[in-house]
Amino acid sequence: SFQYQNQTHRAPSETALKQALLTLGGKALIEAVEEDVHLRFAFSQGNYWIDLCDQNWKAVKINQDGWEVLDDPPVKFIRTPQMRSLPEPPEEGDITPLWDIVNIPDESRLLVLAWMIECYRSNTPFPLLEITGEQGSAKSKTQYILRELIDPNEVNLRTNPSKTEFLFIESKNSHLVSYENLSQLKPEFQDALCTLATGGGASVRKLYTNHEESVIHAKNPVILNGIDNLVTAQDLLDRTLTLELKRIRKRKTEEELQTQIEKSRPTIFTGILHLMVDALKLVPEIKISSLKIPRMADFAILGEAIYQVSGKEEGEFLKDYRDNRRRAIIRTIESSPAILQTIRHVEGLNGKAFYGSYAQLLREIESYNYPDLAWPKSPKGLGSLLKRFAPSIRQLGFNVEFDQKRSMDGYKVSISQFDSECAENITDEIEEEDTIPFE
Repeated sequence: SFQYQNQTHRAPSETALKQALLTLGGKALIEAVEEDVHLRFAFSQGNYWIDLCDQNWKAVKINQDGWEVLDDPPVKFIRTPQMRSLPEPPEEGDITPLWDIVNIPDESRLLVLAWMIECYRSNTPFPLLEITGEQGSAKSKTQYILRELIDPNEVNLRTNPSKTEFLFIESKNSHLVSYENLSQLKPEFQDALCTLATGGGASVRKLYTNHEESVIHAKNPVILNGIDNLVTAQDLLDRTLTLELKRIRKRKTEEELQTQIEKSRPTIFTGILHLMVDALKLVPEIKISSLKIPRMADFAILGEAIYQVSGKEEGEFLKDYRDNRRRAIIRTIESSPAILQTIRHVEGLNGKAFYGSYAQLLREIESYNYPDLAWPKSPKGLGSLLKRFAPSIRQLGFNVEFDQKRSMDGYKVSISQFDSECAENITDEIEEEDTIPFE
């Protein structure tokens, strides 16, 4: 339309414009070569790519040998109107200024860096980052700044979508899915987040049709924040890194903080790129026993490499990551009184195993008289709860085995304490939290 108007000083008719578009579309469909396209991040032929999203379509190429900015990258990127540009990285970088503008505890900083760099790797599953903390702990601002270094957007922080399909729609319009100020996550929403973390799809009815469907394939990193812990589903918990923030005592004005962000962002971005290159060099040498490697295996290997190039000893990442998951498990156990009382009951058996039906176990733990709306209403409900929490219970030092065949008095379960020291520590930690009263 613009070219036609410049040449003829007239606007093209609607019919002529449609014919031109159909012709160009046909030429593209029949004559052009189909290519893979990517949104913000890509992995191709052993190289990682980051679209800077600037006007010149520059991209950063990263591999074990280093990183460089290319004016005409061989991989193809697409963009959405909401995407904003990353800074063009200078040669020298330093991550240190990041800790002056985000409220991240010292002991969690390398874990967060591992999560950020994993967001840059589009060929691996993505762990979810859950940020919690009391009011005034800068959860949203910390989340905003982290996104500014990964996938800047016109709206960096969004409210909880009312439908899970909206979650998948956002996943197609931005690399990093980001929600703030959440009070809870519905079960179906947690299931959808599991799909996003490791990759999957969703389908919705195509608009203005009766039976055609539109399929969305997605694999995205996710970051959430809320005052309380949001992730309660055990399968999502295995994919989650939890960051708990402390209350801020010294505050800055919004203008001071924004000035500091814009000034430091290029340097911090370069520092992250340098760290990623160093970690990629070490990744092939990282060996973790199949018995020790967690569910997010790729993230564990990358995290171990980042820890080691940062001067940490071998195995320290796994310890910190395991402790992080352990604390999260304890919090979810606290949210289920029946599971908590089951653990208490088995501890009270003095090393003996409980073996009996769900109905028997329900009768024995009901003697604690714990009133709660979430208490299972039937033996079947308790059995379902035990199966859902079994992986977490095992990580806390208890062995859980379910009979496959039904006996005369129903299905049976065996629960025994195989690591007494571990279980005692769990009890101590729960009592120190003092969030649930016990009779």
